[in-house]
Amino acid sequence: MGQSSFKETRSERARSDAIDRQIQSDSKRYKKGCKILLLGSGESGKSTIMKQMKIIQQGGFEERERGDHRTTVYKNVLDSAGTLAGVVRRVGVGRLGLVGRQGRDGEEDVGKHAAVMLRAFPRGGIRRANA
Repeated sequence: MGQSSFKETRSERARSDAIDRQIQSDSKRYKKGCKILLLGSGESGKSTIMKQMKIIQQGGFEERERGDHRTTVYKNVLDSAGTLAGVVRRVGVGRLGLVGRQGRDGEEDVGKHAAVMLRAFPRGGIRRANA
């Protein structure tokens, strides 16, 4: 009483073997990798480390990923240019001639302002302002 005999069919056995092989394969693959716990306060560079590792280990970002970050990069360039222009004006060593932002995503402005910044740096206005 209470004893039952379980007989696997061929298809059940084949399915079980396939699952076992997949488990072994996954185990080998995951042993080669390592997990990293990045600790740090906000703005300490954790995301930057991950991005650098992706560039080094996985061959960089796909076009879609680059496009997602393009606007942020343009905004950062323009903000930095504006900060430099403000410092130069405040210190009184000249003017950089930066104009207001017109481009929707900043791409046009970066091109216009890059030329101004490249001309301003060798003249020494930015160097003198930061001295």
